[in-house]
Amino acid sequence: MSAQFRLEVGATQNESVDDALRRIEASLDEFSSLEHCPADLAFKLHLIIEELALNAMTYGGAESVQITITAEAEAVTVEISDDGDAFDPLNDAPEPDLDAALEDRAVGGLGIHLVRTLTDDLSYRWDGERNYLTLVTRQAE
Repeated sequence: MSAQFRLEVGATQNESVDDALRRIEASLDEFSSLEHCPADLAFKLHLIIEELALNAMTYGGAESVQITITAEAEAVTVEISDDGDAFDPLNDAPEPDLDAALEDRAVGGLGIHLVRTLTDDLSYRWDGERNYLTLVTRQAE
């Protein structure tokens, strides 16, 4: 596996959030098939990318979400950038209380917790115009 995949979704592409998510899903299915991604990796990519793109468009006000996936034999790197409000999910997202009863839990933070759990490395940067979240998932030997 050695390839790069790019996709831009959102209002700048004249699509609703639902349409953007459908296009992400279809594009990831195609990428996973072409690159012969193992089922567990394809599942992780879907969950991570859909969660982050949805949050950027729904809560961050992003009109453009750009997704770049670089697949190498040893790891897959995903960069998601958006033109929404500056938001560092690694430091600004609330920590979920995983021990609290479901009805007592505050809303928020579970998605980024899931992303952290499913990836090996995460980094964030803001360039004054766009958020950039880069994550790495290493391939199983």
